[in-house]
Amino acid sequence: MLGQIAPAQIAALDLENALINEETAVRGFIITRRQRFLEPYRQGMVSEAPDYHQVITLLRGSDAPYAPAVEQVRVRAQAWQRTFVTAALGSARPTSAMDSTGKALFDAVRRSLARLGSALSHRGNLAHAQLNRAARLLTLSLLLAGALILVGLIGAVLLLRRIVTAPLGRLGREARRVAGGDFETPLAPLTGAREIVEVRREVETMRELIVSDLAAAKEGRARLEDQTLELQRSNADGDRIFRIFQRLHTKESYPGTGIGLALCRKIVEYHGGRIWLDRSYSGDTCIRFTLPMAKETAP
Repeated sequence: MLGQIAPAQIAALDLENALINEETAVRGFIITRRQRFLEPYRQGMVSEAPDYHQVITLLRGSDAPYAPAVEQVRVRAQAWQRTFVTAALGSARPTSAMDSTGKALFDAVRRSLARLGSALSHRGNLAHAQLNRAARLLTLSLLLAGALILVGLIGAVLLLRRIVTAPLGRLGREARRVAGGDFETPLAPLTGAREIVEVRREVETMRELIVSDLAAAKEGRARLEDQTLELQRSNADGDRIFRIFQRLHTKESYPGTGIGLALCRKIVEYHGGRIWLDRSYSGDTCIRFTLPMAKETAP
């Protein structure tokens, strides 16, 4: 289950990012009426369908019905696109009523995304709990099996020591190592009675399954944490660069006094405009700003 939930959470996050980029792009176009602001909207529309498909595919066969939650996101996003975006792109100046309608529709999309994310997070926690219980049960089973085998072999003759007792002791040490939490190291090769070798093979198989599930869970959590940290860092840097005397690099790396962007911000805001760091631009640093259009005066 961890192998399904963690990738599905990442796919759902990609879907959320695509929809938010669409909404941001439409807002930028409404303000500026410039076509280039619609590029993130078009890209989001292209990536939406694969994101929906990936989430549904990853969760297919799970014991929780996630399809209605995903479908609700799709239906509400299409309602926003059909009702608000189509009208906004064709209208010279959207009315306040139209703008309120668009906001309400996209707020519904956000709520649907939040419910889907919450459901996936809850299911991920349950999967972790089930894995921990399975690991504890495996540990107890291995210890009990080792104890029973050791008790049964106490009365074996010395002739059997080489083919039974010694291999069993090595297997017991390996089992206790795995039971103690060392899942990464493979069990050492073992020779001896066929039954003991078979037990070793089964224990190794269970260890490999645990390692695979843990690795999938760790990778999923790491990607989510990395994306969260990157988003937080990007937001912090985007605000910091417009503060006076604030620098992201040392003077040895880049010259300057740290007042250039702060001065630009003062000038733009003085004229009623807005300035920001474009995080969607993939090249060098891109600073964008808007200024209100000057009113034409009669000749």
